[in-house]
Amino acid sequence: MPDDSIVHLDTIPELSAETMALSARLDSLEDEFAKLAGEYQTLQSTVIPNLNSKYQLNIGVVEYGIFLVKVEIRRIKRKISLMQFHFNRGERPDLSQIEKTLDLEFAEWRKKLESKLEEIRKAEDLKNSDKLSMEDTKELYSIYRSLIKRLHPDLNPNQTESDRNIWLRILTAHKCGDIDEMRILATLVKAQIKIDTPKSSLLKERCSKTEKLIFSLLEKIADLKARHPLSLRDNIEDERWISETKTGLVKELEHAEAEKRRCLDMLDSYGKEEQ
Repeated sequence: MPDDSIVHLDTIPELSAETMALSARLDSLEDEFAKLAGEYQTLQSTVIPNLNSKYQLNIGVVEYGIFLVKVEIRRIKRKISLMQFHFNRGERPDLSQIEKTLDLEFAEWRKKLESKLEEIRKAEDLKNSDKLSMEDTKELYSIYRSLIKRLHPDLNPNQTESDRNIWLRILTAHKCGDIDEMRILATLVKAQIKIDTPKSSLLKERCSKTEKLIFSLLEKIADLKARHPLSLRDNIEDERWISETKTGLVKELEHAEAEKRRCLDMLDSYGKEEQ
C-alpha cells in the first residue's frame, strides 16, 4: 500500500514559463511605477517648492516691485483722468469720492498684488524652515519608494481601512520631510506584509493596468516639467542667469519708478489747478 504521507516532487504543480515571465514582468512594471510615482511626488513636494522659493526670493521679489509700481502708475493716471473729467465739466473734483471709485476699480489689481506677495512670504518661510540632510533626504525617498509598491491605491485597489490610513500618513510624512515618522511607518508596514501570489489569470490584467498607470505618470511628469518653475530649472539653478536676470529687472524697476515720479508730478499740477 502506498504511503500517503510521502509527497512526491513530481506531483507538485509547477508554474508555467508564461506565468513566471508574467510575474517577473509585473514585478518590473510595479518597480517602474514606484520609481515614477516617487519622482512625481518628490517634484511636487520638494523640487518645485524649492525652485519656486529660489525664484521668488531672487527674481519674483523684483517682479513684484515692478508690478506694484506699474499698478500705482495706472491708478495715478486714472485719477488724473477722473479729475480732468470734472474739470472739463467746470466742476470741482470730489477727491474722496474719486478715491472710493479707484478702490473699487483697482480691487482686482490689489488681489493680484496680495497673491504675489503671499508667494514671496511662502518662499521666505520655506527658506527659513528646517531641512533634512542629504543622507536623510535620500533615505526618505528610498523608504517612500518602497512603500509605494506596497500601499499605493492605484496598485492596491482593495485596500483595507487600516491600509488607507497608513498611506495617508506616508504621504504626509513625505510631504513634511518627517524622516522619523517614515521610519516608523516602514517598520509597521514591513510587519504587516503578507505573501500574496496573484493568480496567473490576473497577471496579464495587472500588467496591462500597471502599464497604463506608468504611461499616465509619464504624461503628468512631462506636464510638470513643461510648466513653471520646472521649465526654468536649469536657469534657476544657474547663479549667473539669476544675477543677469535680476540686474535687468532692477533696471526695469528703476524706469518704472521714474515714470511714477513723472505721473505724480502731473497729478500735483492738477492739484494746484484745482486750487
